[in-house]
Amino acid sequence: MATVQHSTLSSSELHEPKGAATADANTVYVADGAGSGNWLQAPTGFLNYVGSGSGTVITAPATLTLVNVASLTHGTQRQYTHNNAGRLTYTGATTLSTKLFATLVLQTAASNVDVVAQIFVNGIPAFPAQFVAEQTVSGANGFTTLPMVGYVDLSTNDYVEVFVQASSGNLEIFGLNILAEGVI
Repeated sequence: MATVQHSTLSSSELHEPKGAATADANTVYVADGAGSGNWLQAPTGFLNYVGSGSGTVITAPATLTLVNVASLTHGTQRQYTHNNAGRLTYTGATTLSTKLFATLVLQTAASNVDVVAQIFVNGIPAFPAQFVAEQTVSGANGFTTLPMVGYVDLSTNDYVEVFVQASSGNLEIFGLNILAEGVI
């Protein structure tokens, strides 16, 4: 049999990957390096907290302090779970490059408060610097939104949380979102 390069085929000679006719929607074919592969859905995890009326108060967080909020909701989880304290856990079987998005919405009790929020993985700060959001809130009772985004490798049972600190006073958390999208 002659060796034919796909780049030389006309469009009518191109074909879908093996098994495409029976693959589930929103899946991608991942080769196993041994001449075969599987159709997989990208792992996705999400948690969401929205304070209605009043938020969750964190008392004078002068050092990085876990954002521990109650009454979380979540969307469709694929290879993730979460608890009701702001922790999103990867439950997949293989190490996975993951894009993390986190947003923290808060109100300060004092004015001119420097606020820092950071994503932690397994209880330690995740690097690089894009996992950190910093802002000075100028007025007392001022609201701010702190977005964080970046890539990290997650292995089975690794967990993601958000920590926050303030230069003075209490913080009231009105929103916390963490979204993890696996890159396969």
